[in-house]
Amino acid sequence: MCIVDDDAHARAFPNLASLTAQGGYLILEEMLVPPAETARVVALGSQIRMRALDVYKDLIADTNLELAEHIRFRVPLAGQEKSLLVLRGTGAHRYGTRTRASIEDAAP
Repeated sequence: MCIVDDDAHARAFPNLASLTAQGGYLILEEMLVPPAETARVVALGSQIRMRALDVYKDLIADTNLELAEHIRFRVPLAGQEKSLLVLRGTGAHRYGTRTRASIEDAAP
């Protein structure tokens, strides 16, 4: 899934975090803004949005996720550099009081 709207992208992160169990992983494949760029977001047409690694670090700061690994690779035929962001669930959600465990405990 590709989310090019910045507000929708920011709203999606808490939802993704809520679905990532403690010790579970969320893996994102992204074309990140090159570190030499000063922009945090670069639009390439209407279909592609590149974001800086700092954008993702800011988004996960208020969730139950942590950046476990950042893997860079080059797509041979396209010649593009991409990244895998490996995010690990750390337990209780920092953005709210209800955790996945408390929701499951409350279920009938």
